[in-house]
Amino acid sequence: MIRSLLLAALALAAAPALADDALPLTPDDAVRHALAAAPSLDAQQAATRQAQRDAATATVDFAPILEGTASYTRLSKVELPPLNFGGMEIDNPFVPVYDNYSLKGTLTWPVSDLFFAILPGYRASLGALEVQRASEEVERRKVARDALQAYYQLVLVREGLAVAETGVALLEAHEVQLADLFEAGLVTRADVLQVQAQLAEARAQRETLLGQSTVAEAHLCTMLQIPAPVAVLLPEPPTDEESRSAEELVALAESQRPEVRLLDQLVQTHRHAARAQRGAALPHIAVVGNYTYANPNQRISPPTAEFNGTWDATVAMTWSPGESLKRANDAAKAKTEQLKAEADLETLERGLNVQVAAALADLRAATRLTVVAAEQVSAAEAAFEAQTDLLEAGSATATEALQAEASARRARLALVDARVDLTLAQIDLDYAIGDALAPENAP
Repeated sequence: MIRSLLLAALALAAAPALADDALPLTPDDAVRHALAAAPSLDAQQAATRQAQRDAATATVDFAPILEGTASYTRLSKVELPPLNFGGMEIDNPFVPVYDNYSLKGTLTWPVSDLFFAILPGYRASLGALEVQRASEEVERRKVARDALQAYYQLVLVREGLAVAETGVALLEAHEVQLADLFEAGLVTRADVLQVQAQLAEARAQRETLLGQSTVAEAHLCTMLQIPAPVAVLLPEPPTDEESRSAEELVALAESQRPEVRLLDQLVQTHRHAARAQRGAALPHIAVVGNYTYANPNQRISPPTAEFNGTWDATVAMTWSPGESLKRANDAAKAKTEQLKAEADLETLERGLNVQVAAALADLRAATRLTVVAAEQVSAAEAAFEAQTDLLEAGSATATEALQAEASARRARLALVDARVDLTLAQIDLDYAIGDALAPENAP
């Protein structure tokens, strides 16, 4: 009788009770929702679009500069003096033109700037685009990692709540049975009080975990911008993940981590920016062409109230010492930023060894703890079953059965912790080596 009640209680509350309309949520679903809802990722994507526009706009600098002007000028009336030829005065034959119309087009091709400033500047804008794309990927991975950690935190609390529910159900069944035995004079009052004390403790633990479950669910739903309640899944332990050597994983990290790509592109971007500034400090050589269609045209003599077109071409060199000093200083700033990015890249590459080694060690430790925890669950449940058999046969006390149940409950909770810790360790290793944390079709 006792054993059937206890085993029935074990089957009860095997999972925390959820509403029938609870949203089924897988880890991949959690990542998709998080990526779609993260405002920080929206900001990064907007910055990437702007960087794309900046790179596209930079191509305009390769085209010659075309400028057009149109003007109308009204001149005040003047009296032209008579012409004097050897003491003879004759009326001035030139007729003043008071309405002046002009259309002018100027085409400038900055020859020296094209090679020494514009081309390096364009390469810098392309590098800035790659830097921003890497920044977006870094943020995407961070959002995915945070979402998975929040997801498995809820899994951990939910599974702990299920274990607590099982313990409460077992102790409630045991309390009823001991109350009957006490009435029959087969157990002492101390046995009844002991089970009641353990039941109160188990209920308090259940309420604590229930509160933690509510908070963890609210945190996850807020992060994902989805309605509660949600149903989450206890992960299956990863397999064959610790067979790769630390050297192989570090090599993967160096080739896959977006932070490495970001800093490498940042170094290149500052290098091109420094070249562009140094080129802008040089004297500027440009070919300039003008076409003027005016009424009157100043190059037509004598001026007449007619439209005439004229053109001119010029090769000009300009240089401003003050502007060159400013550009040289800007080049020095870009070089400083390049050196800082190179230092950050070297620091990151050195740190990858530590990050990967720590993540791999945590994964291996979590794998072993999971195996041990599973074995402890099997042993504790077997011991509990044996104690229930002995209790029914009158060869064991209620205290011994309670102790066996508590040991089995602790072992089940330790196994849940170990499985979640193993999954989180795998996530940390994937993050360290740059493996994708988001589903392929995530936004």
